[in-house]
Amino acid sequence: MTSQIIDHEKSASNVLMKNARLQVEDKVYRAYGILKHCRVISSHEVISLVSALRFGRAIGLLKRIDTRMLNRLMLDTLPAHVQRSAGGKLEQGERDYRRAELVRTLLREGGKTPS
Repeated sequence: MTSQIIDHEKSASNVLMKNARLQVEDKVYRAYGILKHCRVISSHEVISLVSALRFGRAIGLLKRIDTRMLNRLMLDTLPAHVQRSAGGKLEQGERDYRRAELVRTLLREGGKTPS
């Protein structure tokens, strides 16, 4: 059953790239740009944008982005993780600011230039 799901996902990705390649590339590279340059970002937005990067990685657009770094972005930017790394409870604005710093640092250290 798992292999059937994987086959369906690959088929859907191929159709999407065939019919809407420019839109897919724009979404993936736009997500990378936002994450690379953000100054304030919510955990919800990180999850959405990292999901786009994961998709880009899966279809071969972002070959030089490390999957482990994407996993780390997803986990380390959750509210509790940001607060723990700060050493205590933070207001939402401060948490979003620190999250953006972390995102930029992780991308700089683990994410090379796309493709």
